[in-house]
Amino acid sequence: MVTATRQTSTVNKVALSVSAVTQKSLDQQGIRNVADLSNQVPGFTFRVSGGDNNPQLSIRGIGGNAIAGTSGSAPTTGVYLDDISMQKRNSNGLLTGSGSPLPLLYDLDRVEVLRGPQGTLYGGSSEGGTLRFITPQPSLTTYTGSARIGINTISGGGIGNEEGFALGGPIVQDKLGFRFAAFRQDRPGWINSYSEFDGHQFGSQINKGSDYSLHFTGLWQATPDLKVTFAVQHQMNYDQDGSQIRTSSPSLNIPTKTFATPARSTACASRSRRRCCPAM
Repeated sequence: MVTATRQTSTVNKVALSVSAVTQKSLDQQGIRNVADLSNQVPGFTFRVSGGDNNPQLSIRGIGGNAIAGTSGSAPTTGVYLDDISMQKRNSNGLLTGSGSPLPLLYDLDRVEVLRGPQGTLYGGSSEGGTLRFITPQPSLTTYTGSARIGINTISGGGIGNEEGFALGGPIVQDKLGFRFAAFRQDRPGWINSYSEFDGHQFGSQINKGSDYSLHFTGLWQATPDLKVTFAVQHQMNYDQDGSQIRTSSPSLNIPTKTFATPARSTACASRSRRRCCPAM
């Protein structure tokens, strides 16, 4: 089931080119971030560029450094959390997709990737398509939840871990419900830092990082025909350094001093006869 057209329908009946990946599929395929998602969804590309490893999202080839990577430019792929637009003007130096924060892939109902221009339904910055993160809606009748704990390693690098917890259910039966999710992960690094002058190591695993997110959704059944939903999302992404390897040697400035020979002038004169002055 997808809501790409603002109406609930099955993915094989909607009149759009849509790929939908459920949370169960994300877990089974080991998809932990948007970069992993791009390996499973046709036409969707995730890559980093620039000195700050600023991620760039493109669908069907619409995007790249010439457009989305330019400082101050608008992204070409829309990013939505439920029905809330998250894209903004590009801000170089931030680990965001052309200035748009990317939610962590935990406690999601599904991720929808809409290919092709989506300006009719999703406005600007959707020339290439739209990426939608759909969260589970609170239940007014039953309690549901999930938990995740994991550990991972990188060959030649460090050890990472992740922990997640989600719970939802009714506060007042058939009237008021909630959904709360918390997730945290430590990403290991694999790059060591060495001095360019004498070669000694002064840092290890400098490209490691960590992320955490908190999400709360409330649902109020005001009347039999009216539902009110409110949500709060807080997320932090931290990277110690980018995944870059620098092998160039520093330039050497050798102080020099120029000794200039002062100009000399000589006047030759002869009282008795003309003679040539020797060259000085």
